[in-house]
Amino acid sequence: MAPGLILQMAGASEGCNPADGRAVVRVGFTVSRKVGNAVVRNRVRRRLKAAVGEVMPAFASAGRDFVVIGRRATRGRPYSSL
Repeated sequence: MAPGLILQMAGASEGCNPADGRAVVRVGFTVSRKVGNAVVRNRVRRRLKAAVGEVMPAFASAGRDFVVIGRRATRGRPYSSL
């Protein structure tokens, strides 16, 4: 757990690989109402998606599922710190 986000990982369940047999990385995003109103939650989600889009291709293992949970601190945290 970090001040800006929580990252959870699990092995992908059976049957979630595409028809051609390649292993994929799936990422889900969630931000609770505690973070703020809809505008703030969407901004936090967009920031997390951008950060994950830069980092995950280099470090994520294929065949894994990830959930990124936004926190209150994500709102004001510098992008480079996410």
